[in-house]
Amino acid sequence: DTAAPGTPSPATPAPDTAVPSTVAPDTAAPGTPSPVTPAPDTAAPETPSPATPAPDTAAPATDAPATPSPPTPAPAGGCPADPLANPLGAVKDSTGKEFMWVCEVEAKEEELTKDANLDELRKSTVTADNAVVEAIVAGRGSNPANVKRFERLLGKSAWDFLAGNVAPEYTYERFLKALGKFPALCGDYSDGRDADAICKKAFITFWAHFTQET
Repeated sequence: DTAAPGTPSPATPAPDTAVPSTVAPDTAAPGTPSPVTPAPDTAAPETPSPATPAPDTAAPATDAPATPSPPTPAPAGGCPADPLANPLGAVKDSTGKEFMWVCEVEAKEEELTKDANLDELRKSTVTADNAVVEAIVAGRGSNPANVKRFERLLGKSAWDFLAGNVAPEYTYERFLKALGKFPALCGDYSDGRDADAICKKAFITFWAHFTQET
């Protein structure tokens, strides 16, 4: 014992041989709660039944058209000499509507259509009866006046010369019949116009169209 007398030896602590405890790591992601899966709703959705409207049995209202009375003829005393200047007065029919006397309507129509140009237009569009047309034959003395004029200005031999290459349907006599259907064509004039010259120009115009179109 080399210790000095009277000096106590220091105590040596025994080594700690205990194995330190190991904490198992937390593998859950921090801050992420586990999702809760709700149970599925197996109940069938409610389907509302459509409301069926009650049928409308009421008959639809029908407005019956008013039937006007026919024009009233002139009174027993007759129409005035000038119905427009001296009207007979308005008359009411069964529907309460006013109308004019027939003679007043006719007088108004005559007033509105009394025009020299309209008169000429009416004359130019007058047509002959088919019986008259079918009776036309080249050279016949009973042919209408306008047909006779054309025959004098252009005879069959001249037609045949001009129409040598046309379709066989376009005959001289058929042209005369077409001409006779419209008396104003190659007709007479009472105002001094040269009917022969106008007829020639009309035919020349026709033939130009024939040539162009065929």
